[in-house]
Amino acid sequence: SSSSWPSFFKTWNGSSSTAWGTNANWTPSGVPTACNNVVINSGGNQPSIASNINAYCNDLTINTGATLTNNAGGSKVFEISGNIICNGTLAHASTKLIRLIAVNKTIAGNLTNANNLIEIDGGSYRLNGNVQIWELTIDNNATPGSISLGSNTLTIVNKLTQNGLIYQETGTLQIEDPQAVLTQGSFMY
Repeated sequence: SSSSWPSFFKTWNGSSSTAWGTNANWTPSGVPTACNNVVINSGGNQPSIASNINAYCNDLTINTGATLTNNAGGSKVFEISGNIICNGTLAHASTKLIRLIAVNKTIAGNLTNANNLIEIDGGSYRLNGNVQIWELTIDNNATPGSISLGSNTLTIVNKLTQNGLIYQETGTLQIEDPQAVLTQGSFMY
């Protein structure tokens, strides 16, 4: 007989404040870890990740009308190790990095708010529908990061730094700003 570990969901309730790092703001109570699937709904206090904490989650779902503000910076990180669905707003107070580190996961929605810096660091992601991203870096550290377009359109609004792999397949890569940077990267058709 095989056993499987349950996915532990954390749903933002904002009952205490806007602070991501406050236990009471989550149902069930407790700050999310890299093992938790996080759901942000609209209404009430909307979550904000403070500049002095690390924030983690497995899957991240931001529903329509909801906003998650990322202030993590300096040596602090916001790291997502699962799928991303952004039908609401992922906002940044300034240029703060969001690291995607999962393998064989998906990205869906709109991540075009100014200052959204998305980094795929050793992870591999596939578009689940057309996706817009403000700024994307695909790194090639110990393991190259990669993104697969499938038959979808990936729109980069501001800047693309591509050191890993982009698998175009039958999809379209659209870069709206001439700041695109390509160094050592590979585009696979």
